[in-house]
Amino acid sequence: MGSRLPASAPRMELVPLYAGLSTDEQLRAFSAPEKGKRKVVVSTNIAEASVTIEGIRYVIDCGLVKIRVYNPSTMISSLVVVPASKASVAQRAGRAGRTSNGVCYRLFTKDTFDSLPASTPPEISRTDLTSIILQLKALGIDDLMKFEWISSPPAETIVKAYDTLRTSGLITDHNTLTPIGSKIAECPLEYNIAKMLFASKDFSCGEEILTIAAMVSIQVLSHHPRSEVCY
Repeated sequence: MGSRLPASAPRMELVPLYAGLSTDEQLRAFSAPEKGKRKVVVSTNIAEASVTIEGIRYVIDCGLVKIRVYNPSTMISSLVVVPASKASVAQRAGRAGRTSNGVCYRLFTKDTFDSLPASTPPEISRTDLTSIILQLKALGIDDLMKFEWISSPPAETIVKAYDTLRTSGLITDHNTLTPIGSKIAECPLEYNIAKMLFASKDFSCGEEILTIAAMVSIQVLSHHPRSEVCY
């Protein structure tokens, strides 16, 4: 027979917290719980350093994090679950007891902690640089191999970005901007979406492509139930 909480124990109020929530839903994590309830915030790594929630006394750390990683071989970005860094788990522990004494429970062993990387790899080392390199070209920075990056990206990612821009007709074989490349560099969009917009006039489908471009450029679409829609 498993142990049970006494009838007088406070009931749990589960509150999610992640970047995709609306502002009102995110504010629930900061509000005081209802009388007789204990608030439990289930959060992504947005709570590591971005927010401080009043009254948090206990933190349970799974030791994992989901980050976006770009594979230059397949040219695909994907969210993968990887072990968190020592810096991240230290930040998570700091969420407990910000305003009073607190405790952090880590769901992994000390040996696992000792094997964690010191810090999370910088985003520039795990992202697609094609649009970034196009912007740098437009700024007159041509020799990117000698460019003083704060954190140097993998050489394979830079080479793949050059190949993609050349294949797309945005730069020449001498790595200079083409006329269409100069126009696309001025657009506040990903290079492939901007090129799609410019090419749509040749197929007389500009309005349809504009709608598609607008939809795929938004990371999170707000959903409003019919009862909350104002006419």
